[in-house]
Amino acid sequence: MLARIPCAVCACMVWAFPALAGQQVYLVRVEKAERRLELIGDGGKILRSFSIALGSEPFGHKHQEGDERT
Repeated sequence: MLARIPCAVCACMVWAFPALAGQQVYLVRVEKAERRLELIGDGGKILRSFSIALGSEPFGHKHQEGDERT
C-alpha cells in the first residue's frame, strides 16, 4: 500500500503543471543517487526536473515494508 503512494504523487505531479500542456511525457525517470525525478519527452529531452525526498536508507533492494528503501 505505501509503495503506491509515491507513484500516485508522481502521477499527480504530471497533471499538476500547466507548463507541460501540449507536451507528451514518455518516461518518468527517478535518479535515486541524485534524488531527482525527471519527466522525459520525445527524443529523450528532459521536460521538467524535480528534487525528491527518499527514505533514510534509500539504496539497495527493498526487503520488507517499512525498511525506508523508497
